[in-house]
Amino acid sequence: MNVKLVEFLVQVIESLSSEEQDLLGVKLSHSEAPPSSSAQIDWQTDPFVGMWSDRAEMNDSTDWVRTLRHKVSLRAMGVLSRFDSVQ
Repeated sequence: MNVKLVEFLVQVIESLSSEEQDLLGVKLSHSEAPPSSSAQIDWQTDPFVGMWSDRAEMNDSTDWVRTLRHKVSLRAMGVLSRFDSVQ
């Protein structure tokens, strides 16, 4: 949570007139709450899940991520360009 932002918003709201605060209250009470992300996605049938299951490099996803992070760190140090390959 961004505490400074919340504090700033409180200051702004407190600086509003009574009418403006009432209008803000009405607007907020009529706004829709965002849907729960876990409730709207059926992970069992979602096509995104498992979309790379047939890729050989995904057999060991931990190793794939480790290799990717290694490449990124080498590029950040200037050892590799984005066109170089590391096994």
